[in-house]
Amino acid sequence: MSKEIDKELDKELDVAEQEAAESDSGDYKLTFKKPFRFSYDGKDYDELQFDFDALTGKDAVDIENEMQKLGKMLITPAFSTDFIMRMISKACRQPIGVDGFERLPLYYFNKARSAGRSFLLKSE
Repeated sequence: MSKEIDKELDKELDVAEQEAAESDSGDYKLTFKKPFRFSYDGKDYDELQFDFDALTGKDAVDIENEMQKLGKMLITPAFSTDFIMRMISKACRQPIGVDGFERLPLYYFNKARSAGRSFLLKSE
């Protein structure tokens, strides 16, 4: 079982590294096939835009502190969904909280998470 998990992690790392190599900037756009409505603001969004280059070290420290307060352990940010989703929430140009991203359909959630992971891997 452990070997299967290791293989799956290696496969995820390869995909994330490939996506990171393909991306030249910290800008990312997540486009929806049909408008998505976040229940708390009632707005329909055709796309979300992210500026990962605008993130700072303070943002990373704030995310780590938030996770500690929630009792969540952080070992490697690039492979922590909790860290990545909080990071993309900070990078999002629209005011979408981490809880909003958790309500996205899985396809879009994975696309956003992959973009965040790629950014982190590219910066290491």
